Amino acid sequence: MNNYDRSKWIQEQLKENGRILIQDIASEFNTSLVTARKDLDCLAQKGLIKRIRGGAVSVSDHMFPQSNNSSISFEHHPLYKVRIQIAKQAVKNINEGDTIFLGSGMTCTLLARELAFFDNLTVVTNNVSAIQDLINSGKKVVIVGGEITTVDHLTYFSCFNNPDQQMDNIHVYKAFTSCTGFDKNAGITVDALASTYIYKCIPNITREWYMMVDHKKFDRIGIYPLSSFDPIDCVISNDLPDGYREIFRDHNIKLQLT
Repeated sequence: MNNYDRSKWIQEQLKENGRILIQDIASEFNTSLVTARKDLDCLAQKGLIKRIRGGAVSVSDHMFPQSNNSSISFEHHPLYKVRIQIAKQAVKNINEGDTIFLGSGMTCTLLARELAFFDNLTVVTNNVSAIQDLINSGKKVVIVGGEITTVDHLTYFSCFNNPDQQMDNIHVYKAFTSCTGFDKNAGITVDALASTYIYKCIPNITREWYMMVDHKKFDRIGIYPLSSFDPIDCVISNDLPDGYREIFRDHNIKLQLT
């Protein structure tokens, strides 16, 4: 078959199954992996599919209909470059086969996009803004439901008042979250009361808790107390103000800088 026939077949398979692998194309048409990869790249450049590691997924999903270029745009946010680097550092801690919890907010949403290169990953999340990216990249997604809210009118999240009803039966290898403030005296704080309900469950459901904190969040205090430093295993940041290395050492918190 020629390129047109292969492209038509690929789109039909994606419409039916939502996902296709390079090996599937090569096997179906008895062609090389290089040729199959070029077919997918060509369709992706036209906006007809979305490439993932080892294959492709459909650009649309009936549960969450969007335009082809539907991801939330953060590029004009003043902290976009800083937070994307933090997300890229965070993803280095994730391995194939992991089950992770992904929190809410811009940095966590950016991290969701970095997960596209994993073939085998389960994501438990209350991050409504990240769901489409996770589904498009073929991830298994477990949604912690409840009322949908926002604190920045840019990203959205959901939460029950009593998340124990859902979280009691969940266990993940690693949790990745952010916060509003990270202060020597006040500890970790947030601006949404709903966030505290879920985040206070995290120490009970995960082996490792990663907190992603850009430089603007240090020495800042949100409205609602979330946690002391004790449950945190690692802080990922672009910079660290004076005095925090000692705190991290005292609380046995690892530090990763971008």
